[in-house]
Amino acid sequence: MINLEQKNNKNPYFEILNISKGKTVICSSFFDENKLILTDWKGNVWCTNIDTQAREWEINVNKPILFELISYQQKLYACNENSLFEIDKETGHFKELLKFTVACSVVHKNNKVYLNERSKKGPNTTGRIIEIDLDDLSIIVLKEEKEKSTYGALNRKEIVVTEKEVIFYADRAIYKYSIADKVIEQIYHNAEIESRIKGMMMLNDSLLFVPGVKNKQAGTGYFPQNPNLNSIFIKELNAEAEPIDKTIVSTTVPFIGNFLAINHTESIATYGGYVFFHRNNYLTLKEVPQRNITGQDGWLFKNGKEAFLLEPTSFNNEEKQQGFRLYHIKNDNLELLEEFITNKLGKNYREPEFDFFKNYIVVRCDGQAYLLKKYS
Repeated sequence: MINLEQKNNKNPYFEILNISKGKTVICSSFFDENKLILTDWKGNVWCTNIDTQAREWEINVNKPILFELISYQQKLYACNENSLFEIDKETGHFKELLKFTVACSVVHKNNKVYLNERSKKGPNTTGRIIEIDLDDLSIIVLKEEKEKSTYGALNRKEIVVTEKEVIFYADRAIYKYSIADKVIEQIYHNAEIESRIKGMMMLNDSLLFVPGVKNKQAGTGYFPQNPNLNSIFIKELNAEAEPIDKTIVSTTVPFIGNFLAINHTESIATYGGYVFFHRNNYLTLKEVPQRNITGQDGWLFKNGKEAFLLEPTSFNNEEKQQGFRLYHIKNDNLELLEEFITNKLGKNYREPEFDFFKNYIVVRCDGQAYLLKKYS
């Protein structure tokens, strides 16, 4: 076990370039060249020069930036629940560009930002799916919701963007928007799905979504017009390879989830403490050993041709220490390489989360963050 809090800590996996202290949970980050920018739950935003280890600037934007910082054409953008900002990386000057009632599920792709703007915060709200062009800040409304619901977690993942399409959830249905043709079509609807889904992600050309269901059979079956629309439902874990639309996990937490493409027919995904091995539209599931259901999800990455998983966890049974485990993924198995301690349990009960920037990893914790460099 390696304690990252200890100074002059050396290990064969990561070089520790910086340890930054915060006042509460570190909720987003950005790293470019020698500048590490971090934000926390109190709305603090600060920049550290990695070469000098000095803090260059610090500001407060009143509300936390819960969504990933957006880099586009040498500019940096940030979105909290009420505003889209442009950040001057050199000075920390924030310029407010747009205002929202409540922004949720913010996703960036190329020159566009997509989000779900709610009519208000809390229960009995409607939303609208909007597209923002960062070149001219023009806004297109893709879909206005008619049905009221409770959104809950602002960073719940209900929008997925590819090079050609925007896939989003609204009014108990899933829609596909063609970026080129500007055409929207409904690709899935089921009245048994509850008012929110747990999340969604891509696996190669397939869409996986995790619905909250009133009936465990809701939505199961064949989708003749949508062969690439697949769902994960709540049932017992099945360890054998199954058609993707029959694969089921048990979770009540809206995790973010992420996937790693191996080639055009094979990929790996992680969601809620499970790892999915996807080949030719079939899935094999493995439960991560000693997994914890806390709301923080693991993260997949490649180092060369090898695949790895960082899985957040708690140690010492009493959860007095937070950290993560590093797994090597090979032949559909998870080999534990090392355990890392990152911090003592804080009052927010948050385990680490991860942001990747090429060969660098930011590990975000309750009260501090680490900048790590992967060894080849």
